[in-house]
Amino acid sequence: KTQIPVDYYHLPFCAPEGGSLKEFQNVGQWLEGNLMQSSPYEVKTLVDVFCRKLCQYQYSKTQADRLKWHVERDYHHNWMVDHLPA
Repeated sequence: KTQIPVDYYHLPFCAPEGGSLKEFQNVGQWLEGNLMQSSPYEVKTLVDVFCRKLCQYQYSKTQADRLKWHVERDYHHNWMVDHLPA
């Protein structure tokens, strides 16, 4: 329903301690909304992990409404691991 990119941390999601690190590639990627940022998720291969809490939020009505607005408009994010699509 929308193609307008939005910064992942514009919405109330768990951020790394000290904030996310941004990695600028080139102007084209920035215009397309393909900004790579660090995240607090730890991804390891060949290790089985089942449901580990990353953080916990108590959303305000405004935050919940903003998140709902984005979900209803099919916003999504593309994940990269070691510069490869995940």
